[in-house]
Amino acid sequence: MDQKRPLLEEDDDFVYHNSGTQRWKRITIALLAVYNVLVSVALAVVVLSKTSPTEGSTLTPPPSIIQKELAHELQSVQAHPGSTFSGPPSPEHDEAWSELLRPLFVNVSASELMRVNVDPINQLRLFDGGYIASLETYHHLHCIRRLKWHLYESYYFANITDAARTLELNHMNHCIESLRLATMCHADTSLYTLKWRGEGKRPEPINHGQRKCTIWNEIEQWAMPRAVSNNPKLVNPDKLVVSSTTAEETGMPRH
Repeated sequence: MDQKRPLLEEDDDFVYHNSGTQRWKRITIALLAVYNVLVSVALAVVVLSKTSPTEGSTLTPPPSIIQKELAHELQSVQAHPGSTFSGPPSPEHDEAWSELLRPLFVNVSASELMRVNVDPINQLRLFDGGYIASLETYHHLHCIRRLKWHLYESYYFANITDAARTLELNHMNHCIESLRLATMCHADTSLYTLKWRGEGKRPEPINHGQRKCTIWNEIEQWAMPRAVSNNPKLVNPDKLVVSSTTAEETGMPRH
């Protein structure tokens, strides 16, 4: 019998089923191994959730100069070709765009700049106090309008020179890139499908979806009282008062 014991002790199945002490040791070891695996997985999930760029909910939004949470609403994705902002040039059309873009430039205070991590020391001051600035959403609207002007070049650029055209093309490339980045940043994932256009031979895209949109009135309520004209008196770095002949001198062409 003694000669057989070493062989029996090396038999895992025999030891597991017949030795209570050994059985609990093995169970304990197994449970500890499972515990270690679970802890490792949990730690990996925590690390990935903090570092993965795809987890938008874990990102802290940058500070906004508008110190309140803007309200949102659901809007139809369908664009309406009969909008005041579409169609050929007309006095009503131009007036609607001018009013929409009236607060392209706004007056902000030094404390507001610092609240969004901007050092006022290096920013352009207004003669009447404050600093000239613009919300990016108005910059995008300006770009859209400017691009549309090129659909009607004979109306908006009747006497453009070659030098001015070169500058304008550079400006349009800048606008296209700004709009591309903004569109990809604020990706609209509502779905388009296709349908036949009457008895025609071409399908047309259609979208019956909705999207979450900022209520625009809340932006205007903040921006309109701060609106700065397109020809403001500015203070240059040498503390001299200058009058901007056009808004081009600030880096964004007048609207």
